Amino acid sequence: MRPALYSSGASAGPPPVAVVPRDPLPPFDPDSVDAETGAPLPVYTVLREPPPPKEVGWWRGNAWGITIPDLPLVAGGASGPAQARVLTYFLDRYGRAFEDRIIEEHLRRGYTHISLSPQDSFSVGTSEDAYVAMAERCARAGLFVHHLMRSKYYTPKPPDLPAMDALIDRLLDRGAMHVETPAWEMNHWDPPTVRAMIDHDAAFIGDRCRIMLHFFPHYISWQANDETPTDFWRANYGKVDGILYQCDPSWTAGMMAARATDGLDRLAPGGLWGLSESGRGHPIWYVGWETVATKQYNNDLDGDGRVSDEETGDLKGYEFQCAPGRMVVRGYGNGGRLPDGWAL
Repeated sequence: MRPALYSSGASAGPPPVAVVPRDPLPPFDPDSVDAETGAPLPVYTVLREPPPPKEVGWWRGNAWGITIPDLPLVAGGASGPAQARVLTYFLDRYGRAFEDRIIEEHLRRGYTHISLSPQDSFSVGTSEDAYVAMAERCARAGLFVHHLMRSKYYTPKPPDLPAMDALIDRLLDRGAMHVETPAWEMNHWDPPTVRAMIDHDAAFIGDRCRIMLHFFPHYISWQANDETPTDFWRANYGKVDGILYQCDPSWTAGMMAARATDGLDRLAPGGLWGLSESGRGHPIWYVGWETVATKQYNNDLDGDGRVSDEETGDLKGYEFQCAPGRMVVRGYGNGGRLPDGWAL
């Protein structure tokens, strides 16, 4: 029997929601070749190991693609077919009734993580109290709540690093923050500022939640010119749990697999960068967090010529998990499910 329920187990929360099998995945993407070198780019379609039961360190989420046909148009949201695809970091913009439906659809798909963004919420007038209450509702429903604390659009340069401390403390105290990311696309800032963000947040948070970094497409480190990627990650030992990797959405599935494999080989203990454990009791986690999100938002085709809808996001999320390397990919953030339609 496959797992049938996801729930926090808290007595104050709602009853468990049954995980519902969906249609099988579309046909796998074809192998491709590197346009510059002609090197083959195979697509891998067999999981290297069974995913673990629900745990905060193995990501199951979809921040851009859950489809609800009557989802309203919201400020900053997409139009056309993409209007029906949920942007979880705009959760408060959809209203409470849709918030409940969005959370339920997460649970029905077997997802365990939801991503929120305080500065996106504050930009449309949501109060800190309302934001914390929304995060609490997500947690009570049984979801691990992820917060991307700063924004390239709304955070000043240089950032006031302690400005988010009070909110972080509230969320942690209420059990409504399980993963923290210091900022969206952190290499929007220069390497010294990124280092300052990481060091500040890690010192303030300690081991109260997981800390995952997010960069522009294809980056897995961001260091000064006189440093190496090894220097960057060694400076993070004991502070950071891993990386929420962002693909270029125009890559083919084969290129995504090649990039995933390269990242796994570099970040693995004893790998190409000579790293060891993260200092937080495990290797540096590598999550395939974003694959075709911007293509979904823009109603565009992905790198394999497919319409970028929820189905394509789920397919890419599964294929990304199968990439070979010295470690395994630890989950997906742009949708995913098994080829037979069951939750991954």
